[in-house]
Amino acid sequence: MKNLQGFVYPLHIELHPIGTVRSPFIKGVPGNIEMDQVECRIVIDPAFRDGLFKLDAFFHIYILFYFHKINKKPQMIVKPPRAGGISVGVFASRSPVRPNGIGIAIVKLKHIEGNEIYTSGFDALDGTPVLDIKPYIGSKDSKAEANNGWFEDLNRK
Repeated sequence: MKNLQGFVYPLHIELHPIGTVRSPFIKGVPGNIEMDQVECRIVIDPAFRDGLFKLDAFFHIYILFYFHKINKKPQMIVKPPRAGGISVGVFASRSPVRPNGIGIAIVKLKHIEGNEIYTSGFDALDGTPVLDIKPYIGSKDSKAEANNGWFEDLNRK
């Protein structure tokens, strides 16, 4: 199998969405919005509803999703917005234009009603396919030694 860069992979992976994002963002996400104030829903396919059991015990969750509206060929070197014009590798960025188009977000879980998860802080477009959900566990997922990588250089300038 060949990807967009022409690399040949011996393995083919097929993923199927478990749900869909319902969001106020139809064509794009404005850059000047406070994301914590944005509410959206994740509608889970009824076949996976039982998988939500006890998820509401968590304050935050990881959402793995697919950038379904991206139709650009990924570049390995990118210039992130608000980065002062510096270039970095795509894997050192949060660019949605990626070799596999997979996104990850940590969102606030507000509540669950049936097969719908109500969240805030998710900047996904309406209709975004959700690939998986995992609980954010503060004692395991928060790393005190984490840094801000090349963003730290921006703050020094």
